[in-house]
Amino acid sequence: DADGKTGDGAGIHVQVPQSFFHEQVARSGQKPTDDDLAVGMIFLPRTDYDA
Repeated sequence: DADGKTGDGAGIHVQVPQSFFHEQVARSGQKPTDDDLAVGMIFLPRTDYDA
């Protein structure tokens, strides 16, 4: 039920090559396989550092 003030949660779907994410994860010292890789975006409060 849209209230005109908040989003509907649908988000934006884009195709980003898996090689991009593999490179970013590799920078942290990990070596993911295609089966081990998932990407998500999480929004946390800026002031609640325990969130």
